[in-house]
Amino acid sequence: MLLLALFANWFGAFVFTWLYVGALWLLGWVAFARRRGLAVVFVLAPERAADWYLRAWTRWNGWAGMTAVIVRALPDAEQAEQNVRHELRHTKQFLVFGLSHLLLYGIFSLTILALAKLKLTARHPYYDNPFERDARNAAGQKLKVPREHWSRGPDDLFPWL
Repeated sequence: MLLLALFANWFGAFVFTWLYVGALWLLGWVAFARRRGLAVVFVLAPERAADWYLRAWTRWNGWAGMTAVIVRALPDAEQAEQNVRHELRHTKQFLVFGLSHLLLYGIFSLTILALAKLKLTARHPYYDNPFERDARNAAGQKLKVPREHWSRGPDDLFPWL
């Protein structure tokens, strides 16, 4: 029974990823870029994507599912490669945790957010999330992001929207 639950957790993440990415690809909102290991890399196609979807991407450089990533085209080649490596690390996290990755990511972020709101920590729910720190480490990015570099300033505690 445990094996079946683990398989369902893993398979669910695979299905979730490809329903999402497949729909975006069929709409033309993302374009195939290349394969990297077990993952397929897609690039956001801003000329074809809906305005509301592009607005959601104003603060993101990438998205990762189990075996696919979507990245924004960045002008700096080194930064673009770091971004791909960062998102590929998230695919490995999905391969390990399956759909539970989303739950664990949310629990870590919400715990940090609650502690920050109560002024019990100066940590950030995104930048200090263990999954994000792991991805930044794998990509060769800065592990510690100072408050003054938080995307919307030092009081920004909810960077996803």
